[in-house]
Amino acid sequence: MSRFLLRRLLVMIPTLLAIVTLSFFLMRAAPGGPFDADAQLEPEVLQNLRAAYQLDKPVPEQFRMFLSGVLRGDLGPSIGYADYSVSELIAIGLPVSLKLGLTALTLAALLGTSLGIVAALHRNRGLDYAISTLAMTGIAVPTLITAPVLTLLFGVTFKLLPVGGWGDGDFRHMALPVTALVLPQLAVIARLARGSMLEVLNQPYVRTARAAGLPEWRVILRHASPPALIPLVSYLAPAVAGVMTGSIVIEQIFGLPGVGRYFVNGALSRDYPLVMGIVMVYATAVLVMNLIADLLYGVLDPRTRRRMDEA
Repeated sequence: MSRFLLRRLLVMIPTLLAIVTLSFFLMRAAPGGPFDADAQLEPEVLQNLRAAYQLDKPVPEQFRMFLSGVLRGDLGPSIGYADYSVSELIAIGLPVSLKLGLTALTLAALLGTSLGIVAALHRNRGLDYAISTLAMTGIAVPTLITAPVLTLLFGVTFKLLPVGGWGDGDFRHMALPVTALVLPQLAVIARLARGSMLEVLNQPYVRTARAAGLPEWRVILRHASPPALIPLVSYLAPAVAGVMTGSIVIEQIFGLPGVGRYFVNGALSRDYPLVMGIVMVYATAVLVMNLIADLLYGVLDPRTRRRMDEA
């Protein structure tokens, strides 16, 4: 297991470097720049601004200096937020995004898995059809639509919840954005859990456990659930990426001070250092979650654990 973990950690480094490199050069290749809106400034002033942010140097040289700063733990100053460094902005916005995203993902995993298992245990009955219909609706309707609908319904019409702002991260301010993030992920997880549980319930060892006279709840919890969760673990890393990507839209709609909102503003204003810093945060999160998913395989499946030990 330790060799497997070390090998995966070593693979993560060039993967992250490839993502950062591609993102850096694609941003520089896109039309426009951070000071294009300041056309009224004198050419000398614009040249000084470009020099202050090292944008007057060749792109390969900019990339080398960027990597050098990253190795020192310095992501550079933000262009759009002149009084802040990129590290400071991430430190401000990351706790908000993490609280929002992890709350949504935890609820989606718990509720989606439970609904999927219930649907599988009531296969081709009314409860199964109802859960499957709700799941397909959740998959089909994007967050960009559900968030304004929830805002209009619970914030504007019934005035039950605030439609924007973070407050202190209390329940009332988190309710609508978390719900908008939960719905599509819950739907996907419910579908995965249902299909996986149906497949496991037909396995010989489950039929043997039932034939041995074990209570149904024990058969489900001890013998069927662990292998049925493996496909859900495979979905874990993309789900994290999906929640974080979805939070970019949600943070804009609800005016939340998370890194997603900074990412959108930075991309629109060509704030290169800010966008690159957030790309690194997102990429690292996805790679770490992939590693955790691989380790969870070994916990849920003894055969996978043996292969890891032998690797």
